[in-house]
Amino acid sequence: MMMMITWTAASSGNPIATAIVFTFSHDPGAILATDFTIASGTGSAMRGALSGVGTMRRLEISNVSAGTVTVSINRAGIEGGPRTVPIIVTVPQRVSAGSRHTMAVTTNGELWAWGDNNLGQLGDGTTTIRTAPVRIGSGTNWATVSAGHNHTMAVTTNGELWAWGWNQQGQLGHGLSLTPIMDRPFRIGSETNWFSVSAGVNYTVAITTNGELWAWGWNQTSQLGDGTTTHRNTPVRIGSGTNWATVSAGGGRGQLIGTYSGHTVAVTTSGEIWAWGWNQTGQLGDGTTTQRNAPVRIGSGTNWATVSAGDNHTVAVTRNGEFWIRGNNEAGQLGHGGAPVRGSNPPMRVGSATNWATASAGSNYTMAVTRNGELRAWGDNRVGELGDGTTTQRTAPVRIGSGTNWATVSADMSHTMAVTRNGELWAWGNNHVGQLGDGTTTQRTAPVRIGSGTNWATVSAGNNHTVAVTTNGEVWAWGHSLGMGLYTSYATPRLLQFGQ
Repeated sequence: MMMMITWTAASSGNPIATAIVFTFSHDPGAILATDFTIASGTGSAMRGALSGVGTMRRLEISNVSAGTVTVSINRAGIEGGPRTVPIIVTVPQRVSAGSRHTMAVTTNGELWAWGDNNLGQLGDGTTTIRTAPVRIGSGTNWATVSAGHNHTMAVTTNGELWAWGWNQQGQLGHGLSLTPIMDRPFRIGSETNWFSVSAGVNYTVAITTNGELWAWGWNQTSQLGDGTTTHRNTPVRIGSGTNWATVSAGGGRGQLIGTYSGHTVAVTTSGEIWAWGWNQTGQLGDGTTTQRNAPVRIGSGTNWATVSAGDNHTVAVTRNGEFWIRGNNEAGQLGHGGAPVRGSNPPMRVGSATNWATASAGSNYTMAVTRNGELRAWGDNRVGELGDGTTTQRTAPVRIGSGTNWATVSADMSHTMAVTRNGELWAWGNNHVGQLGDGTTTQRTAPVRIGSGTNWATVSAGNNHTVAVTTNGEVWAWGHSLGMGLYTSYATPRLLQFGQ
């Protein structure tokens, strides 16, 4: 899924040499300036090439510090003069780790894939497992990719939507219900206004450049939000709104064999948060445990910035840095400090701090980074996934170490990866197939540094594997069967060779 964050100032960081295209949403009334203030390690201001329609824009800038920066725009305020307001920024997802396969987009727009391929999820025209990256097609205009459970969705730079892989529940959206496997990219419709896409467990949600929300696939728990529980094999529009900014598809396997539960949460350009789908543990946050078959607004706030849907809980951060959470709390993953219970129906604020920046909802635990670079964790900790040096379950946030330079964190099933503002890579938690990358298969209950490099930019933790990208565009992978030439496990990062 694409990571949507509100950017905050970074104290330091390594410059990213290549230009980066940011996609972002803004209030319909905003007057966009041509100069964007980019406060990085040097505090320099850079002009961005601006394009797009409606409330969605693309901004290309270069020499951006790794980690977090401040992006602001000028708009006409109600006082009659210009004022600076924060905008919601979506970082295009160029590397996406699915359940057992990985997809990557290069800086020149090529698409590559590796890993499991039994259902055609790689898109190379076969169902052959690929132990090294293979290029998908010959196109050089891929913009973003999302690897789901067993299917893949991607958007091109000219707004086309493509899909491939498993289609038993209609999650590809091409309408060919008698074709359960599509082993190569298939264009969905003829539209050229797709903006972002999130591939969940057997369903897909996407947003267009004019802010419309569309969904298709498995709908047993109303995760599509179209008012029914009917599975859809073509995109259906969700509501009539044109101000959707970002969407997150969560959930996992249901209680019955062969079933899947799912819930979806989304943020509008005006800062509202909406949710729908499975709600047995209160993960929607509407004050009930009632399944919702259409989007319901959560509270009355208009300052929501980021949201992340886990298996059965949801975390969100407001624009002023408050942290809110709801859903299953059996492992203390809500972090409110109370006794673990099955669910929390209304959203609950975590502490009183107003300096939260980003969050990642793991399977049964939560990781978060504050604006001043501190790392916090809570929830399940059976294999040390919190990183506090113990295997003790935590029902309230605990600070991980004493560092103040954490930039990003990625939580998955039971291991955690993080990057610091100075480009270091750290890992902890489960390590039975070498997914931490420290050269061992030893479980780690506290962060261990991976290598000595200081040029790591992003990292994505999969079920039993990890993929990371450096600031100079190299892709490294480790853990179980990750494209290194053999269908096996590697306990240290291996550089992936593209085109060799």
